[in-house]
Amino acid sequence: MVRFIFQILATAALVAGSTSAQLDFGKLKEYATDFKDQITNNATDAPAGKRPLHGLLSGLEFGGTGNDAYEYRDAVEPGEVVRGVTIHTGKRVNDIGIIHQNLAGEPVTFFASGKGGDPHTLMLGPDEHITSIEAHTGEKDGRKRISFIKFTTNKGNSVSGGTPTNDIGKESAPEEGYQVGGFFGKRGDEIDSVAAIWATILP
Repeated sequence: MVRFIFQILATAALVAGSTSAQLDFGKLKEYATDFKDQITNNATDAPAGKRPLHGLLSGLEFGGTGNDAYEYRDAVEPGEVVRGVTIHTGKRVNDIGIIHQNLAGEPVTFFASGKGGDPHTLMLGPDEHITSIEAHTGEKDGRKRISFIKFTTNKGNSVSGGTPTNDIGKESAPEEGYQVGGFFGKRGDEIDSVAAIWATILP
């Protein structure tokens, strides 16, 4: 399975923007360790009709079915601090990436590894989380691709790009306490399909 290619983005502007800071990284590491131990058994441990308290949930996949798979589920920790989301778009969606803050407090961006397009980035403020995804499907060369994408936060801020179509898919956080923590889908030079990985928010 093709994984996301990650890039370390240690820019001064990004670090300076970490006002959600005052994070206790010792506590964060403790939570992350606890969450990792629970991931495998969450689905069976949760009471009937209840979602796991800590864990990862796969979202709906929008778009086509061709080209290579991308995913970085193994790199997403429940409770991970998400700092922002970035998209590269032109007529369609060329690339998507999510900016995490690792346990050392450094920003790390994971990309699906598409090519081209103009970058658009939404950085999150304190207590702000990405809670919905909207993806429009179009066609090029007889194959379905993601033509437009939009991410919206719990505070109403959003980032979007591409060309809207009538084939629209939308999904919101499965319940309170979940955020977009990553993505999976199919890609070539552009994004063919996309789905959110919903991750729990650090209490």
